[in-house]
Amino acid sequence: MSTQQDLIDQLIDYIDKAILKNSVSNRHVATVLSFLNEKLKDFAEGDTFLRRKQPDSTLFLLQLLGGLEVEKGVKADNIEVLNELLANTASFTGNISTSGDISSSDYACKMLGWLISAIGDAEFNSVHIRGFLESDEFRYNRISVVSGETWNAPGGGIIEEVDPLERIIYLKLEPGELAEIEIDDICKGKFNDSVTGFHTSYFRISEKIDEKTFKYIVAELYFHHKRPCTSSRMETSRTKSDKDRAIRRKAMSAI
Repeated sequence: MSTQQDLIDQLIDYIDKAILKNSVSNRHVATVLSFLNEKLKDFAEGDTFLRRKQPDSTLFLLQLLGGLEVEKGVKADNIEVLNELLANTASFTGNISTSGDISSSDYACKMLGWLISAIGDAEFNSVHIRGFLESDEFRYNRISVVSGETWNAPGGGIIEEVDPLERIIYLKLEPGELAEIEIDDICKGKFNDSVTGFHTSYFRISEKIDEKTFKYIVAELYFHHKRPCTSSRMETSRTKSDKDRAIRRKAMSAI
């Protein structure tokens, strides 16, 4: 395919030959040169064509009806896909909005791949959640196997945050939920870290700031154990100040 410069060179050569044959006038030549001058201005300003040998842009809609292949990624403030988007790898730093399903290319229901449907249903092989799992209903295969410990305690909860400098723990409580933890309660916490294994801590409640916030000190006999940590479950194993509290609360709940 001829370049723009090739076409201009051919046109100038044609004009030179026409002048030698006395078949054009100076006025005709001036008209052609004026036309070429205007076109060259457009090329210089980059308003006529998108350049393929250097970065370029357009303020107008660009339609690629035959398709688009990109090797080094696409960067865009907004991408609207009208039918289907296929990608080996996709990375997003903002929100994703879709009216259809998102799935792996090999998805087969209850067999392969993964899917997130437009109505919010999802299917995965397995899920690792770093925070909390909250659900209105929890359904499983109706078989319960406990290989660790099952606690039945007068109080406890899940530690949402720990301030190790001030020695303050913050519990994760739902609206209306009570931790049932009091001053001088001796507590035990456990957390299974996939790297170091089970993390066990023993501590005593020294101050109750509010229903979900407590100050603690490490139990005197358990300094070799780790401190309380975020996401661990804790329970009050016994109480110095009120030994019969569990008995009294059980009696109150029966009323």
